[in-house]
Amino acid sequence: MFITVDTELWPFAPGWPERPFGGSKKDFAAEIAQYIYGETPQGELGLGFQLKLLREHGLVATYFVESLCSLVLGTAALAEWTGMIVASGHEVGLHAHTEWLREASVPGVTPGLREHLHEYSVPVQQAILGLALERLVAAGAPRPTAFRAGSYGAGVATLRALKAVGLRYDTSLNACEPGSFPDLADKVAVTQPAVMEGCLEMPVSVFQDYPGHLRPANLCACSAAEMQSALRGARARGWDAFVIVLHSGELIRRRPHARQAAPARVLVSRFRALCEFLARHPDEFRTRTFGGLLPRRGSGRQCYQRPTSALHRTAWRFIEQIASRVV
Repeated sequence: MFITVDTELWPFAPGWPERPFGGSKKDFAAEIAQYIYGETPQGELGLGFQLKLLREHGLVATYFVESLCSLVLGTAALAEWTGMIVASGHEVGLHAHTEWLREASVPGVTPGLREHLHEYSVPVQQAILGLALERLVAAGAPRPTAFRAGSYGAGVATLRALKAVGLRYDTSLNACEPGSFPDLADKVAVTQPAVMEGCLEMPVSVFQDYPGHLRPANLCACSAAEMQSALRGARARGWDAFVIVLHSGELIRRRPHARQAAPARVLVSRFRALCEFLARHPDEFRTRTFGGLLPRRGSGRQCYQRPTSALHRTAWRFIEQIASRVV
């Protein structure tokens, strides 16, 4: 199984990204403190906390580091984050939010807001991916093998661009996101690793939380009981891979106008529960990184039945969500 962490920040700028700040914003200390380090009065709950908890439970993860932000922030901050990840024995993957392209002049990229990578032509996507790779490696990261598009906004053509720049694995396909692979008619049926356009697509895992409704395996989207049920269900159905998503700044409640945020206690509890569950069942669930995978051959898509949760677990999630607003 794969624990994946989107490591990114979002400017505290009114109306962004629809309204570019165009160089008027210079200080991103508050964003870094909250989105990356998760600073709260009770201590940090971001990158350092996550790395420590994973290490204590003998787990490995892939941190998909957003690198286009360095067009504005510079590479020093990026180097610090990637250094922490590498020093902790985890994998650095590539993440790219095209919204940052509005704030810098990039040759070959037409100015304007495009939320999804797939909205660009293949040659431009290739140029953007090449630039994102260059920025990440310049910050000291080992050359990555895996990619996730910002907002899951890849398409089938993106896979050709990824292959062209030497990225072998993609994990942008999220069946619950309309902006993810809109040109793939059967994307809901792809539950397992599938060779597509020369890349191995590793879809974000999705399960049925109540009849006729799908839910992604995101830490913020499902309760600990639902996650554990989905993992057990996937194993019972013979799944080869299960991909979980969380974010570097997910364990806090962000406060744009304050230096420090507040702990998101329900999400912290879920992350602890996930780590403890996996540590208790190492023979059933082994965490892996994309760089440690063996090359796969063939072009078929492996589609398996999805895990199904129970209504009482879904009901508990709603109770958690209500409680989280007052705790």
